Amino acid sequence: MTPAPTIEQGKVRHAAPLQHYWTNLRIPANEDFPRTGEVSLTDLITRLGSYAERTDAAMFVAREGDTVVGVADAEGDAEGTMNLVLTVHQKHRRRGIGKALLRAALAWAEQTPSLHRAQLQVLGDNEPARRLYDAHGFSPSGPPRQLLRRASREIWDQTMVRPLTAARS
Repeated sequence: MTPAPTIEQGKVRHAAPLQHYWTNLRIPANEDFPRTGEVSLTDLITRLGSYAERTDAAMFVAREGDTVVGVADAEGDAEGTMNLVLTVHQKHRRRGIGKALLRAALAWAEQTPSLHRAQLQVLGDNEPARRLYDAHGFSPSGPPRQLLRRASREIWDQTMVRPLTAARS
């Protein structure tokens, strides 16, 4: 049995492993998904450095040894919404890593006074992620949004939200 990964708040020292993670997570370019720009090491160092100076942004990293296997990137906006992007590398899914990252991000957000709501997007066909978010109090907000439509398929996502009031009630 594989040991549970370590979940920790992202720091500048994680920049190189994060760059490797993001590069390997990217979907290979094809007709439906043209290749987007790579995440540079400099960009990651700058982002993580800025998070150290902010009270409304944090990144949580799931590691197995020196390898990053998942990330939760949380950033507050001017309206008090924590916008969350959560990814787990495909080879490491269905092991509780997403749940651990989500719980870490929500616990942090609940303790951040400027935040009152969490928001994320989930791909329409990602039922395991939808169930995870449902189990943690998220519900759909607004209609699904079509991301891509090709003759062969349609890809859409759904915004999901939940209040962040438990720690302040």
